[in-house]
Amino acid sequence: MRAVAADSLDVDPTVQEVPDPRPGAGELLVEVKAAAINPFDHKVARGEILPDLPRDFPYVYGGDFAGVVTALGEGAGSFSVGDKVFGQFLSNPGGHGSNAEYVAVPEKGAVTAIPEGVSFAEAASIGTAGMTAQQIVDSANLNAGESLLIIGAGGGVGSFLIQLAAARDLRVIAATRGDERARLGGFGAARTIDVDEESLGEAVRDEYPDGVDALVDLASQDSEVFAQHAALVGDGGVALTTNFVADESRTPGNIEVINFGMQGSASSLDTVAAAIAAATLKAPIEYSVSIDEAPERIAELRSGKGRGKAVIVF
Repeated sequence: MRAVAADSLDVDPTVQEVPDPRPGAGELLVEVKAAAINPFDHKVARGEILPDLPRDFPYVYGGDFAGVVTALGEGAGSFSVGDKVFGQFLSNPGGHGSNAEYVAVPEKGAVTAIPEGVSFAEAASIGTAGMTAQQIVDSANLNAGESLLIIGAGGGVGSFLIQLAAARDLRVIAATRGDERARLGGFGAARTIDVDEESLGEAVRDEYPDGVDALVDLASQDSEVFAQHAALVGDGGVALTTNFVADESRTPGNIEVINFGMQGSASSLDTVAAAIAAATLKAPIEYSVSIDEAPERIAELRSGKGRGKAVIVF
């Protein structure tokens, strides 16, 4: 089968022929109709995240998928051949991902049926980004009318998060690079700050001299930068990072600090998919690409130039 794969930790992926997967015990073989491209996948493939994870090569990228069940492994019975399913997973050993024509996934993991009215591409976009955003909103435990500052708001997680937060009547301040006022405003951001054009700290303090109620930092890669952003949160607020760079010794002691890790589950997938089916949430797909275009899109996301979700459509 054709797949987006890398031959070692230190090379970029290419489209290549790899062996077809076979479903093991308790697994589903899925013909992939759409698969998301995530910065997280590239970091795992390069060993920047989970360096101790065993990896098989060629390493097939991807964790988010949507497709049709074509075979069942021994003991698998929660789904039937022909079912339309989607989900998110990380294989162990790594390197048996979803950016391929077929993928084998555990049926008891984060996999569920695609509801009526949700396309394969929309379903594929939900996995990592949609679940992360949904679980962040729940973790922050904010009330209507409170303020939420999102750093790195232009990507897939941020685009989902703005919508989910705005639906709870939170006032969202979206910080990103470039002029994203129209797109992020359309998702529900009350204010969009282009950090290339204005000082983030000055812009936030001008509007919230006592600090915002919550911060979600999706971008910062070191504890010092995260601490600078956390200083924009007011007393009793919360500062959350998805990059595990929160260091309580560097951040104010009067706020709650969270190193957030998403926990994949079928119920979380169902929650986000139901909102898309009901048209109360939009899958923020900015790029639908072929498998041949996927390596170029992965490189753009790695450079931080990507906006919204990128999805491979087969």
